[in-house]
Formats: sequence, structure tokens, C-alpha cells
Amino acid sequence: MKYSHKDYYDAVNELIDKITKKYKDKICAIYAGGSFARGDFVPGRSDIDLYIVVEGREEQFQKDLQNAVSKIEKKYFKELSPVFGKVLDKVYKLIPNLEKKFKWLKWIPFKLVSNKNKLRWTRLSFCLIFRTAAVFLGSKGISVSKKEDIVSTFTRHIKEKKLCEIISNALLLWEKWKTESLKDKEVKKLIRNSLRFVKELQKFLDNSQF
Repeated sequence: MKYSHKDYYDAVNELIDKITKKYKDKICAIYAGGSFARGDFVPGRSDIDLYIVVEGREEQFQKDLQNAVSKIEKKYFKELSPVFGKVLDKVYKLIPNLEKKFKWLKWIPFKLVSNKNKLRWTRLSFCLIFRTAAVFLGSKGISVSKKEDIVSTFTRHIKEKKLCEIISNALLLWEKWKTESLKDKEVKKLIRNSLRFVKELQKFLDNSQF
């Protein structure tokens, strides 16, 4: 199924309408981040990062927000869910979840995995690699967000061959994935490399004075 920029904008507008009708007095601001904010997102591939600032800690608000997100995802992105990125999701939280989900890769035929899950895990793997690199650069006072800028900046500052190969190959796969599906072997390699990237970067930092 093909998705359009309009699908993304309509989904965001509907989410904002739903949540502001009930919580307009509590909401201080709503921000968009990542490729959606820049306008260079790829329909059907990119996710949507929204940041909602509210007064106090509203548990009911969080529940209502999640319910609204789930309904809108089913309406606009049935085959892509989840599309809306979790607010301020930390990169390291993805690692154990990915390892748990992908531990069976060594013995289960990948062709048995549904296309929906392949799409979801492909996006998660790209997210893990690029966001880990962006967070690392940010910790050094370097602010970049576009994938091409993240990769070029990262490879200039980090001379570790394994890390540079992983993130450079991830960018090549991302460019391919914009217009066509990845082969199963490419998805499997991407998944493994996403986990490897985080571990290799941690090892590099532990053994260097960077």
C-alpha cells in the first residue's frame, strides 16, 4: 500500500484536534521533530515524532493520548503501525527489546515472518543506528538530524572501521528502502548490525579518550 505526505499531515492534524479538544487548558505546546518537522520525510518509511508539553503529570492524559494514537494509526497507517514515535524515547531502551525479538533469527526461516513485522523491524533498526549516532554526536556538542549529515559527521569524527562501515551501509540501505523493499537477507543483516553498532560504539568509548 502506498502512503502520501497528505496521509501524514492528516494523521497529525487529527491527533492534535482530538487531544486539544479535551486537554486544551493543560497543553502548553506541541512540537514536531525529525524528518517530519524538516519536511523531508519519506511516506511509508519515516515515522512521526511529536512532543507534547503538558502541565503536571497527567496519567489520564497519557492514556487518552495513546488511545488516540492507536486509533489514528489504524485509520491512516494500518500496515505501518506504530508510526508515531514515542515521545522522548531513549535509544538504549530499544536494545533489550530488539535482542529479545530477534534472538530467534538464527533458526527460524525469515520468510515466515509477516511483511508487517519486517517493515516494523526494519524501521526500528534504522532508528537504532541513526539515533544512537545522533545522540552520541549531540553529547559532543554536535547537532545534526538528517541521516546524510549524521553519517558524514559521524564518520569524520569516529575512525573506527567497524562503526563507519555499519552506519555507511545503513545509509545505503535507507536510500534503497525509500523506493523499494529490502531483501530478507538485507533486513536480517540490518537488524544484526543495529545491535552490533550500539555495542561496538560502547566498546569504542570504553577504550578511548574521545
